[in-house]
Amino acid sequence: MTRDLSPGEARERFLSRRKQRQSPATVRSYNHRLRHFVRWAEEQGIESMSEVDGWVIDDYRHARESEDVSPSTVKGTMVALKQLLEFCEKIEVVEEDTAKKVDIPKLTKDEETNDEQLTANRATDHLRFFRESTRYRGHVQHAFLEVTWHTGCRMGGLLALDLEDYDPDRGTLHFKHRPDLGTNLKNKDEGERIVSINDDVVDALNLYIARERPEK
Repeated sequence: MTRDLSPGEARERFLSRRKQRQSPATVRSYNHRLRHFVRWAEEQGIESMSEVDGWVIDDYRHARESEDVSPSTVKGTMVALKQLLEFCEKIEVVEEDTAKKVDIPKLTKDEETNDEQLTANRATDHLRFFRESTRYRGHVQHAFLEVTWHTGCRMGGLLALDLEDYDPDRGTLHFKHRPDLGTNLKNKDEGERIVSINDDVVDALNLYIARERPEK
């Protein structure tokens, strides 16, 4: 016998448990992905998680794919839904083995990445959103966008940055070539440089390091 719990209530219980053992950034990621499912379920008139079956799961995936989002976004959405349903099985909110009915898309290497160029208008809109948000300001995506947009660095350069390469007082980032640590720059030693960053980048990095950055 299953218990009655709405999609929104199920999401909140799931996130509450995740908060006990995962970082705030990870919990926010789950919240973002599951928010789409909750909104869709409400639009479909689904009032209880007990109504979720194989058809509902497939219908939701079809709806996400119809929204013209990337294959990797669809995969992330379905992974989050599967984990929500696994949690709901444990607390007897959905029928046993419901989570097994979630088909996780298998992506090609090309689908795992996105080569779409970020336009200036979209970038400034995103930056404005992050800077004005009390929830996402300093989030890893905010710090990533501030650094890449203002320095124009390659992904290899971004991945090579260590804490010691950041000087918040001077407002600089030092890109270093470290082959012994496996963090190479494309142009090796010639690619090393110190880049000045503005107050917006400093603010985002300070918040990210203080609240979001994992220890390892």
